[in-house]
Amino acid sequence: MLNQTLVFAFSCLVCANAHGGVWKYEIEGKLYEGYKWWEPYEGQVSMQYRWPNRSPFWTAIDPDLACNVGGIPTSPNIYAPVHAGSVIKAHYDKNFSIPGEYPSSTNQTWSHTAGPIFVYMAECPEYDCGKVDPKAPIWFKVYEAGLMNGTWPAGYWAMAGLFHGETLDFAIPKDMKPGRYLIRHELISIEVGLKQLFPECAQIEVIGNGSSIPGSDYTRVAFPGAYSDSGTTIVDPGLNVTAIDFYVVHENDTHYPMPGPPLWKP
Repeated sequence: MLNQTLVFAFSCLVCANAHGGVWKYEIEGKLYEGYKWWEPYEGQVSMQYRWPNRSPFWTAIDPDLACNVGGIPTSPNIYAPVHAGSVIKAHYDKNFSIPGEYPSSTNQTWSHTAGPIFVYMAECPEYDCGKVDPKAPIWFKVYEAGLMNGTWPAGYWAMAGLFHGETLDFAIPKDMKPGRYLIRHELISIEVGLKQLFPECAQIEVIGNGSSIPGSDYTRVAFPGAYSDSGTTIVDPGLNVTAIDFYVVHENDTHYPMPGPPLWKP
């Protein structure tokens, strides 16, 4: 069993590491830059909503959890086209320097290795995502990944792939109804004892001849609201995890309960 003092020290060390988010998207061979929060927003052109910095949300009841602080599109009329069935690759690596940072951070990758990964989508009526309230119960889950093999502290999590420089790949369902959508990527780090939620939203336009969208049998969720939370304590079984829980209580567990709504399967 791990020494509890070492567990605490390690969790604090991980907390001190840099955070981040989706820096860019790759769709059908084309790169789409994300919002550069360290630069003035005037003149930026991006499919992504603005986010003010790379710090996480510490509670699932934060009013800005849907599309990050403010929930404001960078370029309201920019939608990245994607054919149904194609893959959207979200890049969490960083291959540039932020002014004021030390040079070694130039090629820094995602710094967390454990916790669930989600992708949510929401339909935009009349081909206009500006008419959507991101905080409303409009979201349906289209992708999730967590513990891939092994135990909680020693196993391999899907998030570890991002740590190693991989992209988060999600394929738009082949039969999805064409139209404009918000797409919301979210990573939740749980290995440090303090839940850290990292959401980013972007605008896409699905092209195709499909007809699938969630029906009345699927309950869409809101952010906040998708995860059970009381103050700073998330009470979803998969998120109510302290560092001692992660490294000691669940030391031999090989199953991770995914939080939030069920995965929508067309």
